[in-house]
Amino acid sequence: MGDMVVALKNYRQGLKLFESINELEGIAISLNNVGYVLQNMAEFNSALEYYKRGYELKKSLRDSSGMGLSLSNIASTYEFLKQPKKAIASYLEAIRLQSLIGDFFGIGWFGVNLFFMLSGFVLYLPFVRGRNFSVKQFYVRRVQRLYPMLMICGFISISFFKASHDSF
Repeated sequence: MGDMVVALKNYRQGLKLFESINELEGIAISLNNVGYVLQNMAEFNSALEYYKRGYELKKSLRDSSGMGLSLSNIASTYEFLKQPKKAIASYLEAIRLQSLIGDFFGIGWFGVNLFFMLSGFVLYLPFVRGRNFSVKQFYVRRVQRLYPMLMICGFISISFFKASHDSF
């Protein structure tokens, strides 16, 4: 924890420096860094405030990529605060922004985070509904859903591989 306290102190000093010279990009990055450290220290509400301030600054700078990253941080903080609707909305907005600027890596990154969040939520539903959850039954259903597509993709891949090597 000592390293986090030192990091927080240093990032806050950097934030003050950037604010003193009105370096907006540096302020936005520093806000994100402070939020990150606070999130790692489980101070989620404080982290959320810093992330939101950074988002607003990125928005004023018209930095869509930076806005997307800020929204992803906001979404992960909402996950920790057990507010899935807000987390999903933030991830979807981040994906929308990244698609507008053609950042497919960003879309994939945020999409994977959203997928994992939703997967955890879906696995939690049987407990909320008062049903018993069988791990064995879960995997049986999962294999029944995924195995046919795995076989089709495998067949297509092998066919393409053989076709490309038969021409030599």
